Amino acid sequence: MLSFRHRYGLENTFDGGVLEIAVGAGAFTDILAAGGSFVAGGYVTTISTGFSNPIGGRQAWTGTLSAYSTVSVNLPLSANGQNIQLRWRMGSDSVVGATGWFVDSISLQAGSTCVLGCQPTTFSVNDVSQPEGDVGTSNMVFTVSRSNPVGDQSVSFATVAGGSASTPADYTAVPPTTINFVGAATAANATVQIVGDALTELDETVFVQLTQGSGGTVLGDPDGVGTIQNDDLAETTTTTITSDNPDASVVGQPYAVAVTVAGSTNAPTGSITVTDGTDSCGPVALTVGTAPNSTATCNLTSTTAGAKTLTATYAPSGMFVGSNDTEPHQVNPAATTLALSGPATVRMGTPATYTATLTVQAPGAGTPAGTVTVSAGADSCAIVFPTATPSCSITFASSGVRSVSAAFVSGNGNYTGSTAATPVGTVVFAQSDLAVTKSNGVSSYVAGDLLVYTITLRNNGPDPVTQPRFTDVVPAVLLNSRWTCAASGGGICPQAGGVGNIDASVVTLPSGAVLTYTLSANVPRPGPASISNTAQVALPSDGTIVDPTLSNQSATDTDTLTTAFAHSFESPAINASTGTLLIPGLQNRGNIDFVAKVLISLDDGRGEALRVYARDFDGGLEYAIAIRDRNGVWTLGTWQAHSGNPNLRWTAERDGDAWYLSQARFD
Repeated sequence: MLSFRHRYGLENTFDGGVLEIAVGAGAFTDILAAGGSFVAGGYVTTISTGFSNPIGGRQAWTGTLSAYSTVSVNLPLSANGQNIQLRWRMGSDSVVGATGWFVDSISLQAGSTCVLGCQPTTFSVNDVSQPEGDVGTSNMVFTVSRSNPVGDQSVSFATVAGGSASTPADYTAVPPTTINFVGAATAANATVQIVGDALTELDETVFVQLTQGSGGTVLGDPDGVGTIQNDDLAETTTTTITSDNPDASVVGQPYAVAVTVAGSTNAPTGSITVTDGTDSCGPVALTVGTAPNSTATCNLTSTTAGAKTLTATYAPSGMFVGSNDTEPHQVNPAATTLALSGPATVRMGTPATYTATLTVQAPGAGTPAGTVTVSAGADSCAIVFPTATPSCSITFASSGVRSVSAAFVSGNGNYTGSTAATPVGTVVFAQSDLAVTKSNGVSSYVAGDLLVYTITLRNNGPDPVTQPRFTDVVPAVLLNSRWTCAASGGGICPQAGGVGNIDASVVTLPSGAVLTYTLSANVPRPGPASISNTAQVALPSDGTIVDPTLSNQSATDTDTLTTAFAHSFESPAINASTGTLLIPGLQNRGNIDFVAKVLISLDDGRGEALRVYARDFDGGLEYAIAIRDRNGVWTLGTWQAHSGNPNLRWTAERDGDAWYLSQARFD
């Protein structure tokens, strides 16, 4: 870089000074025209072309600069390494004079400072594409360009390794060759010779490169690519599906589709894809074999059942024409296996949850779609597959042992139906408190007496029950035992009545229902010291009734023999052929409960001959007449309901001085 100090007093725009340079043996030229640039203190304006100034029309220093000022200027790149001459030149016109121009403190230093518009000279080479040609050679011409030219310069051009084209088959290599630029030239040509052929092949590339030359050059884009474009016809191919095993397959089972692709001359490159119209495999790269054949195998899995048409499509790589082939293939539904799990016991009226496990049997696979129906008789629920929660619930309205089965039906035919191999056994139980009571209303008896037991079987709930077994084994000592049954609260007696032991399987007993049994029997003569009678209910052995209170499932009545009269009142006598008696039921309402009790007793010539029993049944009063026959055997009649006090009417026959009861009834 050149620097100096100067001041001047010159006629403005008519007189001026300039800086000129001569490089080597060259002529003097303005510092700017030679390629230099001012860093500081540059020219101020252009000198007038009038009045014969020899530097007219050039930029220059002019006017007045009273104090010394520093000028800094970059020398042109062409001066690098050269002998130079510098000249400070002042020119004036032919009319007015002035003081002049004073220059001092001139110095040179290495390096330069770039100012606005200062750029280095750079060299680049472009990319080129052209057809290969079938015969002979052709020139591929690259353009080497120069920016910011500064005089004469050069750069080296050569082909380099790395492209897909080979030498000498495809091009003639170019050794490092000098490309010269003269003066202000910005472009020059570089040529690579291309060798033509008639082969079908891919486009090929030639790499070229610039290297540093002379004159302070800078490389911009030194790498170029020449593309040799294939201009030969693509080779036809034939695609063939050679096998698809196994055939038939099932849904979800992979099967191997083998494909051969044959070229007309060469073994093709590229890939194949196989589809059944819905599912596909690939692309799979071809394996090049003995010309002209290449092969590939694609493992396809079909997710739907049916008769398929396989299509193998060849996608070429290189100068081959694509092709395809078709082949029929059968895909059958895949088999399924169904398993069911669920609770061993469940209370009636509460949900029982069952879970289905649906699997696909090998070699099939996939996710079946359809419905699993879980059923037990008329009760059922459904699970729609696929689902993350393969369960459903059944609420059984009645107790019992259920065999719960499951069956799968495919929704699309891609999978076979199946049934659960092992049904789930679920005991649906009723939770109920079954209570038994038993009483004859007395604690003692006399020989020949009539004992009337009131026995109840009550369902205290909360659930209705089925098939409990109710029994009362009559003591063998009692004679002429017989019984009747009356139901309330929605219950149904298994039998209306019978003789001997009570052994009843109750079909159903709703919550709150009561079965009331009246068992009557005669005490023999002589009477035993005591009589004990037990009634009980037994739950089904299959667990369909769960009773939380077991202590009230049986009841026992025990009485002892006495010689005293059993009643607290005196019995009226039968003393006429007929008579009536108003039974005071309403008056004794407070003392009458569900246990049958003697309300009135009548005597005839043989002693006690008639009893009227009363009980509270289902909120109302009922009455029954017991009569002793001539042999001393008591028989209890049918229970009758009366809203008021019933009127007892009897008839008798006279034998000697005594009257004997014949019959009795309520009016």
